Amino acid sequence: MTDSGKITFFVRSLGCKTNQYEKDVIAAQLSETGFVQVFDEGADIYVLNTCAVTAEASRKSRQILRRMRRKAPEAVAVVMGCESELSDLNEWADICVGTTGRNRIVKEVLDLLEEREFDLSSISSSARQQAAKLAGDSRDIDVYLFEDPQVSVTPSDSRAQLKICDGCNNRCTYCTICLARGPVRSRQLDSIVAEAADLVNQGYREIVLTGIHLCSYGDDFQEQDSNLAQVLTSLNNIKGLTRIRLGSLDPARISAEFVNKISSLENLCPHFHLSMQSGSDAVLKRMGRHYDSKKFREVAAMLRTVWPEAALTTDVMCGFPGETDEDHRQTVELCQQIGFTKIHVFPYSRRRETAAASMPDQVPAEIARERTQEMLDLSDRLSAAYCSRRIGDSTLVLLEREIAPGVGEGYTRTYLPCRFQLNLWGGNAYPGDIFLVHLEEYKDGYLFGKGSLCDSAEDNRRNYI
Repeated sequence: MTDSGKITFFVRSLGCKTNQYEKDVIAAQLSETGFVQVFDEGADIYVLNTCAVTAEASRKSRQILRRMRRKAPEAVAVVMGCESELSDLNEWADICVGTTGRNRIVKEVLDLLEEREFDLSSISSSARQQAAKLAGDSRDIDVYLFEDPQVSVTPSDSRAQLKICDGCNNRCTYCTICLARGPVRSRQLDSIVAEAADLVNQGYREIVLTGIHLCSYGDDFQEQDSNLAQVLTSLNNIKGLTRIRLGSLDPARISAEFVNKISSLENLCPHFHLSMQSGSDAVLKRMGRHYDSKKFREVAAMLRTVWPEAALTTDVMCGFPGETDEDHRQTVELCQQIGFTKIHVFPYSRRRETAAASMPDQVPAEIARERTQEMLDLSDRLSAAYCSRRIGDSTLVLLEREIAPGVGEGYTRTYLPCRFQLNLWGGNAYPGDIFLVHLEEYKDGYLFGKGSLCDSAEDNRRNYI
């Protein structure tokens, strides 16, 4: 509790960008109610948004929850997210919410604080009414509808996340997320545009679209013809929004029609994360993926036809059941052919809830680790090769932070990390400002150069990537 008697809260999130967005929503709802956000686990209320994408993520979620309970045993403990959907965490939490019904959290927190005789005089009656309304609306929403945050969200990063859908219908044989998140639920387009406009009014110039399966956006709209391309087109028309970045994309859903529709969107960042998982058709089939290596190559070629210097990133899973040395070689070969700028690599994680857990020929952990390291080394080489080709170019960088006096750090439109000298000509720089940076060196995973502050119109120049 603060010196002025206000109740404090602490929110932490593990995992993906969707989880990060949901953390920011809960923080906004609690702040709007009258609670004070702090960055200390000893707060009166703590909220943990859990992850279950791997066994390690589940273990870490439980570990953090237990530690927070020990550190602040009298606090109201709230747990939400994928791990709390799949497992019983009531032993360590007072309020357990999975991946739906998050809008009832504030009301349940207020009820529990009142039961524990906390002084709630700092919470207005209108705030309590709004919490009750949110909870009531949440009860009316089933697993087939998107749960709108109904709050002005202030992101915790200089790039704003914007969640446009939830759930996944793919049911890949290794994945628990479809079990935790349920079926695809899409957000209404007018709600997306309204939040994006609000973010721009707050000063954000880059928005990252997030969701469990972005390419499925609109699949659940029975009476509407709405899709991801329409979302991007609508956001591209928002004045002041200079960067739109896409989250992970399913190669199976990328068509020539989709690429053609988005090709003229000047604010769309030419960075595409295509979730590959494996370059072996045999492994992809066992994974339950809906594409093969030929389709993946076609998608990469389509994107590079429109954006020749587009940055393509991907995910690769090493050691999936039955993966042979030849399967692994094919994955390495495909990665080299595509020329990814970064590969997110992780060893297969056996989850008992999935079909892959009972598949024969489970790959020994040592072999999976060796393949993972080989793929990480390849990622470093590919990234260095791509970045080295940019030396001598001028590119636009969104300032994230000042890491030393006169030295900024941020990302290019193609999502390359960059550190640069800030030439301000007597002015000031703030997170979210755009700099035109002349690239001079690539070292230790960063591009280095000298940057000059530029206006928003320059961020739309397609020759600067």
